[in-house]
Amino acid sequence: SVAERQREMEHSSHSMMGPTGFGSESYDANNSTSSLGGGYSSNFSSFSPTKKAKDPVTILDIGKESEKLKVMKDIIANMAAGVDNSEFYPHVVKCVACKSTELKRLVYMYLVRFAEEVPDVALLSIATFQKGLSNPNQFVRASSIRILASIRLPVIVPILQLALKQASTDMSPYVRKVAAHSLPKLLSLAPNESEVVMEILEKLLYDRTTMVIGSVIMAFEEICGERLDLIHAQYTKLCSLLIDVDEWGQIAIINMLVRYCRANFMDPNELDEIGEKSFFSDEEKSNDDGDDDDDDD
Repeated sequence: SVAERQREMEHSSHSMMGPTGFGSESYDANNSTSSLGGGYSSNFSSFSPTKKAKDPVTILDIGKESEKLKVMKDIIANMAAGVDNSEFYPHVVKCVACKSTELKRLVYMYLVRFAEEVPDVALLSIATFQKGLSNPNQFVRASSIRILASIRLPVIVPILQLALKQASTDMSPYVRKVAAHSLPKLLSLAPNESEVVMEILEKLLYDRTTMVIGSVIMAFEEICGERLDLIHAQYTKLCSLLIDVDEWGQIAIINMLVRYCRANFMDPNELDEIGEKSFFSDEEKSNDDGDDDDDDD
């Protein structure tokens, strides 16, 4: 009858929308892995699998340069925050042969920071660092010198000597500046090579670039501060360039010039004892007063 058919339809409707129906939160999703809006479900997960995030080590080893650049930016940011990322050194050192200049800059920044802690690993790419000494980019040349100077192994001494000799005549003032800062490291690593170090230092002392001369005087003070005889030919130049040198270089130059003047110039206050006229004698002062009176008249 019609009444029985209506009861059957209501029963089927209640069974679908009841506690286990589509509209219930406790709907059994064993046959569905991805829930969509409106209470429906689908198996889209089987058609669009999610990609697993790559490990930074994997990216540094076999990733694209764009991916390596992102990883290196994160590593450098962590370094700036004080995080120890030395465990990445064997993987970062493989990236020194990259073509991207931006990536190469970050790689060299990292290698300079940790080269002293893992010198054996740094030796694996020594050929690449030597090749970087002739790179057109001055930053790459300077960074190569820094890394070579940071490898504290005796085997690196001959290579570092040749690199510093070449850098001391480089066209870039920045490279010559880095070479000057590397001289004390070479001397501390190989004290018996003092003659080579002094030869390079004397050559750099004749540099007239304000960017370089401050670093050269710093190296001079650390290597042979007592050799003031080397300053005789440079005294006038240092006095004239002093005003244009950076602040740290000015401090080093002024301190050195004070010692030089005390050692090579007579004390003006002691000139009277040897019968010579002092700077501000009474006679000069009286003459100056007489000139002032004449001007007033």
